[in-house]
Formats: sequence, C-alpha cells, structure tokens
Amino acid sequence: MANHVGSHLYFLRINAKAKEKLAMMLRWNEMQQGTGQLENFHELMEHAPEHPDYEWYHDHIGPKWCFFEEYDLDRIHCTSAWGWPEKGFNWIVSELRKEDPNLLAQCTYEDEAPCFYGVAGWGPRGYEDYYMDMKEGIDCFKKLGDRFDFIKPYLQENEDEEMPEEYHENLWEAIEIHQDMMWQECRGDVESYEEDEIQETDRFPTAEERWPRAGEIIPEDRKVKVPFRFDSKGYDQSGQEYIELVDGGSDGYDDGKDFHGAWWETIPDSKEYGTIRNSVDAQQGDYDRKSDASGIQWLDHHAQAYNDEFNRSKKKTKDD
Repeated sequence: MANHVGSHLYFLRINAKAKEKLAMMLRWNEMQQGTGQLENFHELMEHAPEHPDYEWYHDHIGPKWCFFEEYDLDRIHCTSAWGWPEKGFNWIVSELRKEDPNLLAQCTYEDEAPCFYGVAGWGPRGYEDYYMDMKEGIDCFKKLGDRFDFIKPYLQENEDEEMPEEYHENLWEAIEIHQDMMWQECRGDVESYEEDEIQETDRFPTAEERWPRAGEIIPEDRKVKVPFRFDSKGYDQSGQEYIELVDGGSDGYDDGKDFHGAWWETIPDSKEYGTIRNSVDAQQGDYDRKSDASGIQWLDHHAQAYNDEFNRSKKKTKDD
C-alpha cells in the first residue's frame, strides 16, 4: 500500500476576483446546497477525462491518485499516494493568478511515516518548494536552537537500533515547528520585497471600500445569496431562506433583518490560531461554532446565520 501524504494549500492573500474564481472551480455554491461535493482532485479540472488513469494523474496532478479531505475558500486539504499534488496545486494557483498576480499561497505537506515533509509557496516573485527528508530533518532538529530542546535527547537510536518512544511522541510537533521556520524562508523567496510593490489595482479592497456608505447602491455582481436553512437531510429547499454576502462575506452577512458585521471578532482565538497545524481546535461552550441544524463545526456565515436565527426565535419581539 502506498504511503499516504497529507497536504494543505492555504490562500494567505487573494483578491475578490480570484476568490470568486476559486468558488467556481470548487463548485462552492452547489456544495453549500448539498450537491457538487468534489471527491477526487481531477473533478475540479475541466480538461480532465471522466476516468483518468494513473499516467494522467502523474502528468497533471503529480501522485497516482489524490482526493479531497476537506476544502473551503481559504484552504484545500488533500490526501495522495507517495507524494503531494505539486502539479495540481500549481495548476490551481496559476488559474487564480490570472485574476490576482499578487496572490500569496502556502502549502505544507508530510508523509504519514514520516519519510519526508516540506513547505511550498507561491507569490509575486514565483514558486519555491522546501523539501526535507527525515534524515535531514533530524540533523536540523539537532542544530536549530532551543526550540527543539524537547526532542533533542531522543534523536539517537537505542540499543535495539530503533528510535526511542519519546522520539515518536514528539516528532510531529518538531516537524510543525520546522515547517513554520521553513515557511519564513520560503515566503521571503516568493513575496515582494516591499508591500508597496503590490499594485493598488490588485490589492484586496479595504472594509470601507467593500461595504457601502449610507444610500450607496452595491453592484449586483458583488452580491451573492446563499441558503442557510438546513434540515436533517441537508439544505431544506422548501421555503428556503437566504443570507446575502457582499464580496464573499468578508465583513459579515445580511439576513434581511440585520447586518451581522465581523461577528467572528467576538470569538476568542483558538490555541492553534496562526499555526499550520493539521487540525482545528473547535471553540466550545458559549463560543461553540457548531450549527444547531447541520451539526457541522464550521466557523462560517451559514452556521452563524442559523444560530443567530435560532437565538432570535428564543426572544422574539413584536419587531421581528
């Protein structure tokens, strides 16, 4: 059986036009309505045959197979055989760069053994891949300062010529720290030297520019209505309710009653916020982001809209 390789593509800087194109590529609206969920990587490529063979996958995506674990408009998580989908991710980024030449994207990848790991980046100055096999990684852990002190005592084989148990217990944390460090170098290779090198026309608009002043009319091509009412089988298409997002909902959403702006700012930071860990530490208690309808732990407008309506129904007033 092939070693599984996990890879995560993050869109760290992307303008509105490129994000709209990404939504079309991922069939985002269809998926939100309970259809169009992509399973295999080739399904988002219009030029792919219906049933591609291993050779086609190798030539166009990289590994002999690759499927999606999960994805949204900020991140794509894949599992593939033996290697990460370098050619496939390159294709996605090249398509998005047609709309946003200053796009900044990051990929982290790691073999399940692990035999290797790495970081790749795309930016205004090009593409770089920082690959690290495990032997090189161990040498780096020994040399790269006190951030790796927690694993340094366990980097030698024992009398049975095996790595001690403590090595395996601490290895993934060490890899994550090293990926963070590798990304700082990688980003320096692909990013513009100065922020003002990014053309004004290509930057993502500010909140003041995205949201209207009183009386301003928003062009229809900046608006999208998306359903949020669920039932046990998915979206309830009878009497469907919608929320309206402008420019992808980057400042909140409008449910027709109120504008819910920057609701996420009330949520305390996760302990994993700002890292490149492979998991999400879901908020609990008063800040539980699980949709009361879907049961999905999404930090998104859909779950928030449902919960806002659910809470509103508990304290309705004559004005509702």
